[in-house]
Amino acid sequence: FTDGITEARGLDEAMFQHAGVKKSLSAAGGSSAREVLEAIWSDYERHTGGENNDDRTLMVMRVVES
Repeated sequence: FTDGITEARGLDEAMFQHAGVKKSLSAAGGSSAREVLEAIWSDYERHTGGENNDDRTLMVMRVVES
């Protein structure tokens, strides 16, 4: 993810930060990569109230060992 995710300010001016991403990851658990991405994105949108003024990039990859 880019700093546009972690530095996103909420309505209370608090940043989403790495802690916001980690919280989303913990809540998503063993979900698919797409479900994890959607969980982080949803929490990010909720945090910002849909007011996104910075560029942002988010990519989730799941490593599967064979």
